[in-house]
Amino acid sequence: MDKNISPQESLSIITGMIQEARQRYEENGLVFMVWGGSIALVALAQFYLMWDKLESISGFPYMALVLPGIFTGIYYSRKGKGAPKRSNPISRIMKFVWLALALNLFILGFGFFFKLGYNLIPVIMILQGLGLILSGSAIRNRIFLGAGVLTQILAYVGFFTAPLYQPLLLAGMGIFALFIPGYALYRAKKQKNV
Repeated sequence: MDKNISPQESLSIITGMIQEARQRYEENGLVFMVWGGSIALVALAQFYLMWDKLESISGFPYMALVLPGIFTGIYYSRKGKGAPKRSNPISRIMKFVWLALALNLFILGFGFFFKLGYNLIPVIMILQGLGLILSGSAIRNRIFLGAGVLTQILAYVGFFTAPLYQPLLLAGMGIFALFIPGYALYRAKKQKNV
């Protein structure tokens, strides 16, 4: 049976979905912090290896990103146990957007390095920025939206940056576009729980 709903009821439903999606992002602040810190560390390790003229092994630190991947999997599997299954279209879409981005970042990083060469870091940052912009738009969060725009700008700067310094752009993205927004979400959740 179709029920006609008023514009106010429709707006209330949409606002509720946005609030629920925002709350889920606040719960995931720790994950953003772990990924931001991890990306910054491996990018700095790559910079050091390239600075020390060890370009041939400078990609090896990225293999350590398997660890935050494992952490994320364990975190979400534990978080999902006993939790009620809520179906929110915005949250579900964002989950699949990030899953698709993660899969593409993994494939690009480990499968197309030799094809993309020194354009790999800017391409990865463009995709990461897109995910942040979509997230910021979906949950109406200016911090994520700004982080996405910053990441996009740094990515395009990366195309004109010497390869040696591109990992520093990626490290900056890890700190300013993932770790700091993640910390803001984590702190917001802690303040709500007090």
